Amino acid sequence: MYKIGVLAGVLFSCFLHGAAHAALLESYEFQGQPGSQTSVRPSFTAANVIGINFGEFNLTPTAGANSINASGWTNVGAAYTFGFNVASGYVASINQLVLTSRSSATGPGSLSVQASVNGGTYLTVASIMQTGTAFNDQMLSITSLTGITSGVTFRIVAANQGAAGGGMTGSGGTFRIGDYTLTATPTPFSINGTIAALTATSVPEPASIFMLTAGIAGLLGGRRRLTDRAPSR
Repeated sequence: MYKIGVLAGVLFSCFLHGAAHAALLESYEFQGQPGSQTSVRPSFTAANVIGINFGEFNLTPTAGANSINASGWTNVGAAYTFGFNVASGYVASINQLVLTSRSSATGPGSLSVQASVNGGTYLTVASIMQTGTAFNDQMLSITSLTGITSGVTFRIVAANQGAAGGGMTGSGGTFRIGDYTLTATPTPFSINGTIAALTATSVPEPASIFMLTAGIAGLLGGRRRLTDRAPSR
């Protein structure tokens, strides 16, 4: 029976193709940007990933070298937005964002990274904490962002009214996003995860299930016949 189990496992493994490995899905290059631009195009997208510009919503662009920078974080709905769409027939997941951030003393001290998968409700998937005005290089772990078959949209919003330097966030307080700098050369803002073709791994077709079942049944039948023919002791 052990050999039959192994052979059945081999048959079933035929469905486990198209496996994906964690990799760079999309990046944005902020080096050389003035900070006052309102959007940045993706500098890289993986195969079958369709990039969405990194942009601002209800914010006031502000100069800040090598970043995208803005004030107006007390405005209703103020946010940075970014993300990507997925080509038909593929599914993606996300496990990490790599970036640097900085607030002015009156800029937001606590921010939420929220995500909408396949047009669904925005949910908080990570947090950014700013204490003082220093640059903050981060590798943010992202959980539960799986099954992305249409696309994902992120937004970074102020989580509360507290300022990075203490007190309340001011209307002129700024918050910027840039490239990760704890490397020999700056690493572009990165979205890491996986993307793979939707295959029979997810939902095997009826004909494939029949073939798998028939193969196992044949193995069991062959084993039974060999047992029946074995001489009695």
